[in-house]
Amino acid sequence: MSGFKGAVFAGGVLLSALASAGLPRLVARDGHFVDEKGSAVRFWGVNLVSAYPADEECESLAGELAALNVNLVRHHHLMRPSRDWVVRAAPTCALALYKDNSVDPDPEAWRRFDKLNAALRRKGIYLQLSIHFSRVFQPGDAFVDDPSRSADAETWAKAVAEINSWPWNKSIDVRKILPVIDSRAARLQRRFATELLTHVNPSTGLSYAEDPQVLTWEIVNESSIGYALICGNSLPDYFEAKLQAKWKTFAAARGFRSDVPDCRSVKDPALLKVRAEFYTKLDETYATAMRKVIRDAGSRAAITFSNLWRGEDTMAWRARDDDFVEDHAYVNPVVAAQDRDWLDEKLETTRLEGKPYILGEFNELEGDRHRDKGYARTSLLLQAAAYGLYQDLDGIVWFAYCHGDRDVGRHWRGRSERRDMDIGTLCADGQLLDHYALLGRVFREGLVRKASRFDVLLPKYPVRATNYGQLMGVSVHLPVRGASSLRGYVKRVGDVRARGEVAGDSESSRPKPAAPGVLVSDTGELVRDIVRGQMCVSAPRFEAFTGKTGSETYRPLAHLSLTERGDVVYATVCAYAEETAFRTARRIWLSRTGIGPDYEDARIAPGIRLRGIRAGKWMLRILRPDAVAETLREYVGSATVSVKRTEDGVELPAGTWHTAILEAVD
Repeated sequence: MSGFKGAVFAGGVLLSALASAGLPRLVARDGHFVDEKGSAVRFWGVNLVSAYPADEECESLAGELAALNVNLVRHHHLMRPSRDWVVRAAPTCALALYKDNSVDPDPEAWRRFDKLNAALRRKGIYLQLSIHFSRVFQPGDAFVDDPSRSADAETWAKAVAEINSWPWNKSIDVRKILPVIDSRAARLQRRFATELLTHVNPSTGLSYAEDPQVLTWEIVNESSIGYALICGNSLPDYFEAKLQAKWKTFAAARGFRSDVPDCRSVKDPALLKVRAEFYTKLDETYATAMRKVIRDAGSRAAITFSNLWRGEDTMAWRARDDDFVEDHAYVNPVVAAQDRDWLDEKLETTRLEGKPYILGEFNELEGDRHRDKGYARTSLLLQAAAYGLYQDLDGIVWFAYCHGDRDVGRHWRGRSERRDMDIGTLCADGQLLDHYALLGRVFREGLVRKASRFDVLLPKYPVRATNYGQLMGVSVHLPVRGASSLRGYVKRVGDVRARGEVAGDSESSRPKPAAPGVLVSDTGELVRDIVRGQMCVSAPRFEAFTGKTGSETYRPLAHLSLTERGDVVYATVCAYAEETAFRTARRIWLSRTGIGPDYEDARIAPGIRLRGIRAGKWMLRILRPDAVAETLREYVGSATVSVKRTEDGVELPAGTWHTAILEAVD
């Protein structure tokens, strides 16, 4: 990792120079985040979860992230009261003290939060901030603005205590929707938002409302009241009564009698339509109020109500009101196992025409569902960078660099670099770290061309859902399976005549695979070969291979090929030419990892041959792994290694290295 320090670029400008000049303010316009000159900026990021480093660790952490080419941090769970992730010396785990309420701030937590953000700012790293941050309302919150302890406040406190007695999976969605249906919870959230927005960071002299470092605001994470209620989340009687009173008032205004059934029991099709409008209006009203708080505080940053697919009805109003789209994706990491994959699903649900798009949480599936596929997570990282550019996405934010400080050690690096999957600890995942910085450069510099053609998907709504399946069912369908690998797609919401088709679609215009199971992008740079289980990228300054090594690739790459394979059955290999094309480049960055026959990390990777590069002498400078003695044990103890010339290029050694720079020395 340390080998990338001092060589991290953003559009050709060293990040250190960019930071010292101040972060440029970016705005959401024409489907991207652009600077004052109208140039789009892409984001390669990480989530920091419950992260409160000590003062001396802030610069180290910011430096580690900059070395990984990170230019966006999404802060997550900063109001989570549990210390199960914060196990080292940090005296705090949340921005609130959580003694009697969730309102009183923890001064030490805020001080560390400010110090870290200032350090990130100096490295040119933007922030995604939230108004929710996993807040857990406390019974004592009832008396913050009602010190006389009215009967209503006492009842509210008891209802919150009931929620807090539930297990997390029963209470998590309920806590998020309380401000949507309860005025006291909404006031508490507005209060927190105002305090966060107007808080001046002593290290920068700027409030978070006025600091251009804050790229986006999220009102609440992964939430929709319609989703929460249709999925069967229960409420304490106090809050249930508030919900039903609002529903009866809404239904009456639409001409229904006072004996209308409660909103959970609706069956009549006409009333289902009204209920869908009711749920939408609740979220919409709350979002409008919170947007006003943000704007009144002086922030010009982009705002989204929430993230994650919650159905077509929710997407319709957010397409009008949200400044950008954030979605989350936990997916199958074997990227050439099936023609239709996660990217198809995201494009047909949440990728909106004219809106910047960030995958704010990205990783393989959680839990044990894909535990046996963790070996392929480097493929997922490569696919996100390459196909993210092809589909013209604006940001990829890995979940997560860390969960608190449980896995970090000195300098806020991973305590140890394990070679196995753990979705919450990128800092300790050696396989991902081997590729993360290089692919960050590829994505931020836009080295893969976007699709030559973008078709528009037209959804069908309203949905009028009565159950989870109807709510979450996709109401548009890509023309063929794997269409996102063949052509660009965006979704247009607002045409009430839409019936789920593709605008201008016809049989003759639909993309077709090059061969059965072989998906070639319309730019010709990307191939997903489902038959061979391989993916290839061939761009002027970037080439890569990932997948099974047991057969020839579908389309040989122009410069990069695999030589020695040994016991490697699955590999990811990337080559990036700095500043110019491979044929004239003087520095070529390389990353590679391999998987053995038991589908565990092989520690070695295939040999690499590079063809069609400049003549002359080359040296290989090895960057990773960091343990130099291990890295060079098969060499002569030098930090650089001579490489073998071939007739039209060079052949690089196999061995234990994972990240390196090939440098011309003549």
